[in-house]
Amino acid sequence: MKCYDYIYIWVLFFLLKSVACFNLDPNDKDSVYDGIDTVTKGMLNYYQPSSHDFTAYWWMTGSCLNGMLNTYSGTKNKTHMGLVVDSLLANKGENDDFAPDNEKFNLGNDDQGIWGLTGMSAAEINIQDNQSDVSWAAIAQAVTNEMSARWDNSSCNGGIRWQIYSFNQGYSYKNTISNGALFQLASRLARYTRNDTYAELARKVWDWSVSVNFVDADSYAVYDGSKTETNCSSVTNEQWSYTTGVYLAGTAFLYNYTNGTSEWKGHMDGLLNRTLNHYFNEDKIIYEPTCETSNTCNYDQTGFKGMLARYLSYTMQLAPYTAETIMPYLHASAKAAALACSGGYDGVTCGNRWTWNNGTWDKNYGLGEQLSALEVIQSVLTPQYSPLLSLDTGARSKSDPSAGQITQVSYSVPAATKSDKGWAGFLTALFSFLFLLFSLWLFF
Repeated sequence: MKCYDYIYIWVLFFLLKSVACFNLDPNDKDSVYDGIDTVTKGMLNYYQPSSHDFTAYWWMTGSCLNGMLNTYSGTKNKTHMGLVVDSLLANKGENDDFAPDNEKFNLGNDDQGIWGLTGMSAAEINIQDNQSDVSWAAIAQAVTNEMSARWDNSSCNGGIRWQIYSFNQGYSYKNTISNGALFQLASRLARYTRNDTYAELARKVWDWSVSVNFVDADSYAVYDGSKTETNCSSVTNEQWSYTTGVYLAGTAFLYNYTNGTSEWKGHMDGLLNRTLNHYFNEDKIIYEPTCETSNTCNYDQTGFKGMLARYLSYTMQLAPYTAETIMPYLHASAKAAALACSGGYDGVTCGNRWTWNNGTWDKNYGLGEQLSALEVIQSVLTPQYSPLLSLDTGARSKSDPSAGQITQVSYSVPAATKSDKGWAGFLTALFSFLFLLFSLWLFF
């Protein structure tokens, strides 16, 4: 992941002050539409048209675009669809795999995976490609093929690493979100293409995740990951809402693809029960227990619960019987989110902590806060979302199972030659001498 220039955000900080909030009635479509519009305007304050991305970690641009695709799915409002399509095309990369050259050396498997999921969202709701040689489904297939090619049996008996390149911090960590993104991608592609090869890949990732206890087979707790040097013998006990959600939605796609088999229904029900018990408080308001109660969520963690709401929406679409259980939680959370959008110079800047549920802004602000509020508020429209299409139900984005198999994303740093080492020694000596002369000049 890559941290961008936050000067723009700090300028906003000095403008922020608590003023008001907006009330939202989840049962009133006009109220929900107004809430979506209000929160989206705040989110777009972070968008940079010149670079076609948001002022944040690059993966968050992909997640925000997914949120905006869901806005279109729920409202059929095309106002921002030009921006969404342009940004997707600008970030798809030179090889149509969501690994653009300007991001490659900072690219993690989780980053690429989340962008791949956005590509699938575009394919499933028939977003126009705008270019005859571009297919959202094929881009998602390229991401899936590249990620699965990084399956690493050298430690932990499998799984993919957090980072793609060995020179990046986190390469020795196998994290749940990277593997979960691959699991959901494979599950969605199985349903989209009716190709069992993807279902087999999804099962492989699921079985491995359970075998290393990233997903607890009894409690359905989903943990953060583990280090390769310990051979994943002990897991990091942190639990994040979006990691549970990414697996939940994956099981929902497989439940739907397999026509409701008891196996995937059991896993989906287990993850759903864990989600509602662990990531919602007694008032049914969503929160991030690992960091939110201590007010220590960092810039991207504030967006996690919005992604969970997105995955709960998918679950309701793919397994309609779950809606009766899920929807009361989303209604309560949407109302609380609106009340927490009560800060800033505009009076509707969204905060991070909604469990206060009293219209008080917590003075937190950022892209993650806006994205989470957007996804939670619009999730109450799930019954009117566009159906998630597959190739046999009207999807137009073409499949290309070989995408990404020719141009793999892999870079390595070549070993230094004798000539390299000689030049390195010469330059070291030269700069040391110049530094010594400069020091003598300063003192004498």
